[in-house]
Amino acid sequence: MRLALEDAGYEIYDAADGAVADRLVHERSPHLVILDVVMPYISGLELLRRWRGQRLAMGVIVLTGYGDDDSVADALEAGADDHIAKPFQIRELVERVNAVLRRMRRFEPADTEMVVGDVRLDLAGQRVVVGERVVPLSKTEVALLRELMAAPGVAVSSEELLARVWGPAYRGDAEIVRTNVYRLRRKLNGASFLLSRPGVGYLVASPPDPGPAPEQMS
Repeated sequence: MRLALEDAGYEIYDAADGAVADRLVHERSPHLVILDVVMPYISGLELLRRWRGQRLAMGVIVLTGYGDDDSVADALEAGADDHIAKPFQIRELVERVNAVLRRMRRFEPADTEMVVGDVRLDLAGQRVVVGERVVPLSKTEVALLRELMAAPGVAVSSEELLARVWGPAYRGDAEIVRTNVYRLRRKLNGASFLLSRPGVGYLVASPPDPGPAPEQMS
């Protein structure tokens, strides 16, 4: 992994266990972490939850065992940007790293936000505010929600979301869209905000029309 990523032009730091990984993240401020689930001292998922709670602005790809659906679900719930099941091809890993970093570069505004109804997406703070409730998001969740909030009431197909948010390395992987929408909906408690249209795609519900302003009393 190190050799392949260095050949791709990346500077790599190794961590043999969770404690070293935590220290390196705070010392080096990496753009992206490839995180194994099973590690000595601190598990990968525990580290991921800690980092997301600290709002560290970095991408995270979690490595899971083949068929380990529980770890995949827990990783996405904790804020992972992507996951790869072992064993995997090194070329796939490099493509996934490139894709996550591209998504991160697309969404680095200074102070931009988007608002639909009582949902405010803070692109700079990498979080969403629902009413008074603040919900931290991963880079992937920010990118996905931004695409859907850009056109409230308009359904976007899984294929379009894959192309816009994940990139060509994920072509045909509609399940990753479905899973991320489901996780995002749970985080927002937004069953009525994030909607699905079978055979069409996903959308953010349009806010209700407030109607004409009442006439002022003379």
